[in-house]
Amino acid sequence: MSQWDALTDVVLTSRTSSLGKAPSPFDKSQRTTAFSGRRWRYKALLLATLSIGLCGTFLDEAQAENIIVNGSFETGDFTGWDTIDLASPYSALAVRTAGPAASHSPAIAPTDGTFTADHGFDGGGPGTIEISQVVTIPASATAVLIFDWRAGWSIFGSQSRTFDVIVEPAGGGAPLLTSNILSTASPSDNADTGPQTATVNLSAFSGQSVRVRLSSFIPEDYSGPAHLQIDNVVLEVTVTEAPVDDPGEDPIAEIDTGPTDHEIAERTGRAITNFVARRADQITANEVELVERLKNKNNGGGAPGGAVSFTGEGGSGSGLTNHVEFSTSLQQMVAARQASEDKQHNQYGRMMGLGADSNGSGTVRSMRFDVWARGTWADVDSFTAGHGIGLFYLGADYKFSENFLLGVVTQFDWTDEKDVVQGVAGEGNGWLAGPYVVMRLHDNLWLDASARWGKSDNSVTLANAFASSGDYDTRRWLVTGTLTGDYTVGRFNIAPSVGVLYFDEDQDAFANSLGILVPGRSVTLGRVTFGPKVSTDLTASDGTIVSPFVSVKGLWDFEHAKIVDLTTGLAAGSDELRARVEGGASFQLVNGLLIAGEGFYDGLGADDFEAYGGSVNVVMPLN
Repeated sequence: MSQWDALTDVVLTSRTSSLGKAPSPFDKSQRTTAFSGRRWRYKALLLATLSIGLCGTFLDEAQAENIIVNGSFETGDFTGWDTIDLASPYSALAVRTAGPAASHSPAIAPTDGTFTADHGFDGGGPGTIEISQVVTIPASATAVLIFDWRAGWSIFGSQSRTFDVIVEPAGGGAPLLTSNILSTASPSDNADTGPQTATVNLSAFSGQSVRVRLSSFIPEDYSGPAHLQIDNVVLEVTVTEAPVDDPGEDPIAEIDTGPTDHEIAERTGRAITNFVARRADQITANEVELVERLKNKNNGGGAPGGAVSFTGEGGSGSGLTNHVEFSTSLQQMVAARQASEDKQHNQYGRMMGLGADSNGSGTVRSMRFDVWARGTWADVDSFTAGHGIGLFYLGADYKFSENFLLGVVTQFDWTDEKDVVQGVAGEGNGWLAGPYVVMRLHDNLWLDASARWGKSDNSVTLANAFASSGDYDTRRWLVTGTLTGDYTVGRFNIAPSVGVLYFDEDQDAFANSLGILVPGRSVTLGRVTFGPKVSTDLTASDGTIVSPFVSVKGLWDFEHAKIVDLTTGLAAGSDELRARVEGGASFQLVNGLLIAGEGFYDGLGADDFEAYGGSVNVVMPLN
């Protein structure tokens, strides 16, 4: 064969592949030959052939060699592999044939031969599920790891599961390379990713013996069924030599050494989308019940009996959960002071034999103008992730009549989160301000509505191969409206309500620390809430007033603030309709002390969401 015959064979082979049936990424015959159809290897080979044809003196064409042992598991077991599994797996790591998966969809489907490696991608975490091999990559070789994978999951936990390629020294030690293949959103639901092919360049380890690990990390204990399969694992090594006429020229000129600018921009944008979406959900979930500003005006819309109320709360999750809340108002403080003065007058009157009410007013004076404040801080931390948000509301309103109140409120928020596994962190400070109105439409029907506009200043940081950071701004607005009923049936008070809110936040484009432009994105959340609250008051023999209650609230997201997978950009599944149940009781003691406790369960009817918790509220009179 002449030099030009060799060149013609290359061109014709490539042209036939492009004009005929497209080669499947799961067909091993297409992946282990010199003409694999992969863009960078074709370019490298074509460049090498052109160099050979023009120089006139060349070596035989270099052939790719697969150095993975039993990469398609056709021995029916893990011969050649080292394995690690959870002590209590949802579905044990094993080599299996085609058929239904034991743990979750999709069905087991080998991509090369009869067998595939398969596991449940869940279980008694935190822990690792992995297969690995020690390989020796020849010196002066290009090396590319290629394998097929497919997954499905239904996760209700709070932490991401990951699937990574990890390279470490053959004898063990700190990782030399970690390449993330899959990071699930949590909670999320994805029945089937579809067939996927992963490619990781290992050329940097030529001349070395290393351990290659295909490793899945399960951060929580049984947080939702899943399934992951791996097949057709190939580590192609090609020993290349420069042409004799030019020993200094390397014909392999195009090797992927890391993510492109576009990939970095996309991952940054996805991290921002998730951060803003989670913050939007927290802001809207902690909305103030504005109707209470008019219904309970004589108490300033806060808890009765004290100047300031404090709440401590604990909730579900694999990490430490903290929640602290307070509320107060000018009218609430005035009422507490007046109550304290009346109590002192009454005590003095009894001492002088003048009667209990001889010097006290006995009533709480009503105020038309009021200033109020409410704050909350929630923090969730685990070994690998953390999320915290603080909200502070400052409002002022004026009651024009018993049926109409107008006010203005400003809300400030502080948010920070981190995820060590996914290598992402974010921080943000923002505000929203605008008017609100509360009206009594009928004896038993109330309407409240608000509109707010604002901005936020934020930062995002990515680690590992995507290492970069940047600051960005957002513009946001929020509108809300709620109808609340108030009916008495016998000894019970029934308060049905239906509300709607819409939140929009738009991120401005910016250049990150690498000078890469990150395009702007928008996050929207539209939600309808509905359901009744039933309560009653019971008076004990010692004068203690016990007020139990129960409520059921439906939540329908007609516009969902989607959480996306950082790697694929696919939106995580989420139920648009779910229910939240709350119940509890308050105890008003004769000395003015108020103790209230309540619990909640959120996620009824949802497949991929669950939350529960409780709180204790203590209000002490300032006397």
